[in-house]
Amino acid sequence: MKLAPFEGSELQVINARRHIRSLEAEFVKCQESFPQNLPDPTWDGKGLWYWDLPVPKQPPVAISSIVMDAVHNLRSALDLLIMDTFTVIERNGKGSHFPFAIDIDELRAKFISNKYKLRKLPEGVLSIIETYEPFHGGRFDLRALHDIDISNKHNALVLVAAPVALRRCELLLGSKMLVFEEGAALLPGNREIAHFFKFVCDEPIQLRGDTRLEMRFVLTGGGLSSKKDILSCLRLWSDLIDEMIARVREFLAEYSRQHHSQTA
Repeated sequence: MKLAPFEGSELQVINARRHIRSLEAEFVKCQESFPQNLPDPTWDGKGLWYWDLPVPKQPPVAISSIVMDAVHNLRSALDLLIMDTFTVIERNGKGSHFPFAIDIDELRAKFISNKYKLRKLPEGVLSIIETYEPFHGGRFDLRALHDIDISNKHNALVLVAAPVALRRCELLLGSKMLVFEEGAALLPGNREIAHFFKFVCDEPIQLRGDTRLEMRFVLTGGGLSSKKDILSCLRLWSDLIDEMIARVREFLAEYSRQHHSQTA
């Protein structure tokens, strides 16, 4: 059965969300035995205060596969969006794909290049695409979809790590104070127990602020910052692509009405 325009893109997003739910279930499994707060520090009797913290093991390889399946579904949804747009306006778009770029200048160059055939698309569709900034440094990291997908083709799997992150916390060492802002992260090693922090100090240590711990799934390769939570990114990309499909479909409905009225 032949799908109507944009149904293929929507099915790809639906499949991506199914993989995201599987990833969420795996995340819960990894998080179940992990402490929710930074425990009290330990004194070694020799001037060293430290925290012993169980570090989550490297997630199962299957998680990487789930991530890559979701990424590929979303990447495919964007390419199908372009092809279906050509179908609706009754133009030949064979070989076209969604325009990821290095920067805004390259994106606009692709819009008018004969090579990519995108110049055949209505300006309104190109304007919609540009608002999602599918280039390096774009607001939504959408360009990472392309980079991760390409990395998967060349490296088999993009590894997923489960780091530990401490929220904003003030650490008082006698008269000194250190402040951690969402940045104290530890990637899993081979040992089950790792020293999260070590400080040499002969005075008691005090903690102030938010000492809750967070565990995240991050990519260790593929074009997305290792500080970015891949689950949050996949959820965001799914919503954005759904929104993009709806906007393009709405624009083309009006575009087709105007085109037919002019040719009638």
